[in-house]
Amino acid sequence: MKATNKIIIILIVLFLMTSCSLVPIRHEIFLSGNKYSRSFIDDSSIKVLNWNVHKEGSKDTWRSDFSYIAIQKRPDIVLFQEVQLGEELKNELNNFIQMGWEFSPNIFETEHDAYSGVLTASHSRPIAVDALISNGLEPIAGTPKTVLTTKYILNPSRNVLLVVNVHGINFRIGIGEFKKQMSSITNTVAQHNGPVIMSGDFNTWNQSRLDYLFSSAEKVGLMAVNFASEGEKIKSAFGNPLDHIFFRKEQLEIITGSQDVLENIDSSDHKALFVEFKVK
Repeated sequence: MKATNKIIIILIVLFLMTSCSLVPIRHEIFLSGNKYSRSFIDDSSIKVLNWNVHKEGSKDTWRSDFSYIAIQKRPDIVLFQEVQLGEELKNELNNFIQMGWEFSPNIFETEHDAYSGVLTASHSRPIAVDALISNGLEPIAGTPKTVLTTKYILNPSRNVLLVVNVHGINFRIGIGEFKKQMSSITNTVAQHNGPVIMSGDFNTWNQSRLDYLFSSAEKVGLMAVNFASEGEKIKSAFGNPLDHIFFRKEQLEIITGSQDVLENIDSSDHKALFVEFKVK
């Protein structure tokens, strides 16, 4: 089946699933949890976990999956996409792993009386928080996508780390709105002089999207984390990976062997990605 036909089928399914219970959020809204315990991140070990949790997919197993990951990997920064900000998630972040968090929604779900969007959690309090709301909208539901940016002090270098949590615009057959969203992101990256981590579900489901993302990232000095053979486990569509982690190669380097795709996760249709960096 051609990719275009598959997209049409997906759009029909999306329409049948519903747009009536989704209220688009087309302006910046920030919600926060304040369980921050530090004012900086150690620049010799920056552990990053990225995961599209598919609105916590299977709630019954999501908690045990996340608890396992948090204990095993002890991430410094967690980047979630497709988060439904309910009490279960807040309890996990606030009480179990005791992280503060910043949240930017793109949807209010009336059925669940909850916002959904992207969330970045950390032990260290960010010194700045911002969001980029896409002008392009998903068809039928009319929802934008949001990108959350946070900045942290690194110690002892005193560099400022920019973290960009991305959920790429998805159900658009053309690449125009995707390009606009990525250009907005890379413009933000270009204005930052310090180290950068850009991570998320970019919805790069065809080669044109993938090529544009990688060329845009390269222009602002970002390199993709190579997960080698582990990369085959990353969530893909039409043979193309959707989730990526990029870093500014001039100032950050990967701690050798830290890359991991956590395959033993069933609560979301995406696998979590993990990597550890240090400042050069």
